[in-house]
Amino acid sequence: GRCYTWGSVLKRSGGHLHSDAAGYGRSFTELSKSAQRMLKLSVSEYITCSDASSRHNEPNEAAAAAAVAEEDSMEEHDLLEDYRRTAQVEVLPLNLGQAQPRVRRVASGFSFCVLLLEGGGAMAYGFNDRFQLGLGDRRIRGEPTPIPELEPLQLVDVACGQQHTCVLDAQGCAYSWGLGSFGQLGHGGYVDEPRPRLVTDLETLGTCVAVACGHLHTVVMLTPTY
Repeated sequence: GRCYTWGSVLKRSGGHLHSDAAGYGRSFTELSKSAQRMLKLSVSEYITCSDASSRHNEPNEAAAAAAVAEEDSMEEHDLLEDYRRTAQVEVLPLNLGQAQPRVRRVASGFSFCVLLLEGGGAMAYGFNDRFQLGLGDRRIRGEPTPIPELEPLQLVDVACGQQHTCVLDAQGCAYSWGLGSFGQLGHGGYVDEPRPRLVTDLETLGTCVAVACGHLHTVVMLTPTY
């Protein structure tokens, strides 16, 4: 079918992505004080395996955090208002180029999208810092761009995590790419994949019939091989 889009992934004029609103793509020192403190606490809790309940005896820290957040609230409010002003609230058709191919499936991750085409192959656009578009580089794409490695394939399902993607073809094979530092690509390691790569461990297990991705993991349903 035809694809329509809305929200704040892309500015239609120029195709520039909204990386500023959430602090995405900025250095730590460019973030607001409250965002810096939140990030520091999150990393600290992850390392120590602690949570908010373990800090109930630290009133000074809680008070300091509240003071910083209050001080910074106006900056965050202004940024959010600017973000909303540039967001696309209308439901508009997605420009797929001159040929305007029909789309079979769509999936979105963190500010990127992958589209499966009815005639075969796939297109992707959006953020690309961890190769999540499958195009072999890290350049942001403001418009849907064909993924060369998938052009010969008839694809039937797609799912996106935060920064990774997995697709299934008509033969029941799975291909994944993008962020791999948590093992979410299924290739037996923790490295990113710049282009679609066959998940070979599934070939002897059965035929893939459905796929879903979470934040940092992937789930595939198979019809087993007996």
